[in-house]
Amino acid sequence: MALIWVPMIVAASVTSILLAVLIVKVGVHGGMAGAFFALVMSVVFRAGGHVINNEFAGRPSAVTVIDSGHDIVAMTIAGAIIGAWQ
Repeated sequence: MALIWVPMIVAASVTSILLAVLIVKVGVHGGMAGAFFALVMSVVFRAGGHVINNEFAGRPSAVTVIDSGHDIVAMTIAGAIIGAWQ
């Protein structure tokens, strides 16, 4: 049962690491700037992907809102934390 969490932990870790690399390379400094940068990245890349995949699969729009909302909030918080460390 615990093996089900391994891919999710790996994916979340890779997402945060790549977000940190982007924040450093772009030169984002401060929590608010990091949060805004991550918000934009999550809306464009994560929410956009959920819209395409869920619509193609014929899933209800509520699923897209839930999936996208989770990713947007999680990445925005991660961006704020990473940005504050800069």
